[in-house]
Amino acid sequence: MPNTQIFKKGVKICLLLLASANYCSAQMVLPSTLNASGATASKGYFSFDWSIGESAAVSTLANSSLMVTQGVLQYHSGNVVERNVGMIWFPNEVKLFPNPVRNILEIDFKHLVPGSLHFELFNNAGQLLWQKDVVYNGVSLIEKLNMSGMPAGQYTLYLYQNDAPDSFRKYYKKGAFKIVKVN
Repeated sequence: MPNTQIFKKGVKICLLLLASANYCSAQMVLPSTLNASGATASKGYFSFDWSIGESAAVSTLANSSLMVTQGVLQYHSGNVVERNVGMIWFPNEVKLFPNPVRNILEIDFKHLVPGSLHFELFNNAGQLLWQKDVVYNGVSLIEKLNMSGMPAGQYTLYLYQNDAPDSFRKYYKKGAFKIVKVN
């Protein structure tokens, strides 16, 4: 007799749980990525992103015109660059430093559209002092310009991106940047 009472009690509890499932709702837990904590740090040219509690299942799918990533940590997450298709450079696409410069000017370039870049440096008299062509892959570029042998003064750096997506423009993007050289 005691066994049947325990059995009946167990059946009643199971029926009660099943009946209450129709009236109650709760948060569903699906396979997902949960990031408990994390941060970003930069030192020089390097940027480090880390997280605590993130799933290791991160994947990337890409073709020639689109990249889709899944996961919490994303490439260049602290330096997001918009897909700028205008004819001028956004402030976060081209950075020159140090400015004023004594020796080495660094040109950091981040633009999502690949193509060939053309650099020209002019002095105040309009003389072309330096020029360079670079094939750009659409991720990022660091170009260093040695200005240590140049006299103090104001210079202008022109930056053009060729390979225009439409054929009626000579340059896809262009811009001029003021550089101050000090001794």
